[in-house]
Amino acid sequence: AGAALTALNPWQGDAAALAACRLPLPASCEEAQARLEAAREALEAARRVLTRIDDEIAQVEAGLADLLRVGAVPTPEVIAAARARRDAVWDGIRRRLEGQPAEATPDAFEALRDEADRLADSRADDAQRVSDYAARATRLAELRDEQQRAIAAETAAGKTLEAEEAAWRALWAASGIVPLSPPAMREWRAAREKVLELESRAAELRRRRDALSGRRDAARAVLAPFLPAPHAPALAALLA
Repeated sequence: AGAALTALNPWQGDAAALAACRLPLPASCEEAQARLEAAREALEAARRVLTRIDDEIAQVEAGLADLLRVGAVPTPEVIAAARARRDAVWDGIRRRLEGQPAEATPDAFEALRDEADRLADSRADDAQRVSDYAARATRLAELRDEQQRAIAAETAAGKTLEAEEAAWRALWAASGIVPLSPPAMREWRAAREKVLELESRAAELRRRRDALSGRRDAARAVLAPFLPAPHAPALAALLA
């Protein structure tokens, strides 16, 4: 009984306190275990989704980088930006012609004009690359949105799991035990019953021993007056 009690982890008290401690109902433990397992599965699922999205984002970004290695992709947005820079320089030249201060030069305008024309011309020749780039850029934007939703889902699942773990600990608060996992605590219950069974047997043996000791002492008392002193305490010697 003593060895079994010492091995009963987690428990710090004696056998009497173990017998008296208030344990949660097995049905309550099973319900809490089901909620814990569901919360863990939800968190793992959310993490798998986020990992898949992260992997796809990396693949799409690598594909975009490959398309950009041969130069800027002449998408409508890129062409529009080049034309905007060209028009800004032309506005500066116009202000200079009108006598207003401006830093724009004809050379800068011609360079930007040629760049915008080159991008516009290459758009037709590079239609497939433009299409691939646009599709990948669109998919990347979609994945970024999915990633934010997946991060929010993972965070929510983590908080749910924390709440269920706190509820599991609270279920055992009245017993004074900081519980292990539900499967471990199910084994702990069985080990506790074994300890209490051994302690009950030990208590019965102590009662039997005490009863026998009382009968022995009574028999000694009957024999003692007929024996010369000093006499040996052993029963065999007294009988002899």
